[in-house]
This record gives sequence, C-alpha cells and structure tokens, in this order.
Amino acid sequence: IAEAKENFSKVIVYINTDNMMEIDELRNDPQISAIIWTGGVGNVGMLGVADVISGRVAASGRLADTIVVSNGSSAAAQNYGLHALCGLRGGHLRRL
Repeated sequence: IAEAKENFSKVIVYINTDNMMEIDELRNDPQISAIIWTGGVGNVGMLGVADVISGRVAASGRLADTIVVSNGSSAAAQNYGLHALCGLRGGHLRRL
C-alpha cells in the first residue's frame, strides 16, 4: 500500500477475504481513495471486481451483515479471554 501511495494519485485497496477485518487505519487514511471488500468471489467474481474498478458498472447495494468498526466492541469480545471464575454469588459465577 505504501508503494502505491508513493506512485499513484488514486489508491484502491482490494481486500479479498472470507473473514471480516478491522480496517479503521485504512478507512481513515486520506491517501486511500477507496476500499473494496469481497468474500469468496467464485469462478467469475474477479471479472465483476474489474468491472467495478474500471467504472464499467456502478457498485451499489447493501451488505446483509452488520460489520463493527472495532472487533473489541462486539458483545462476543467482551467475554473473550482467560477469566478465572469462582463460586456462585446471587446465582451467577463471579470473576476472581
């Protein structure tokens, strides 16, 4: 990405992954013109990506999923990690 930013006036970051990623650093970078994320694109999906980047078709639509800005803010992340638990207090386990 750094090399692209040094040599081009417009930089498009393409992320091809089936998993969500935290991209806040990229999103807030004024030298990045656009970010495209796709999951599994299948046999001809890259042709569609090329059509969007070249401007042949307009990229529009909505995601079926809600994506958090920070993984640490998700409900699942609040309980992630090694937590020592002991006994019951008020019917609930308590952290040591």
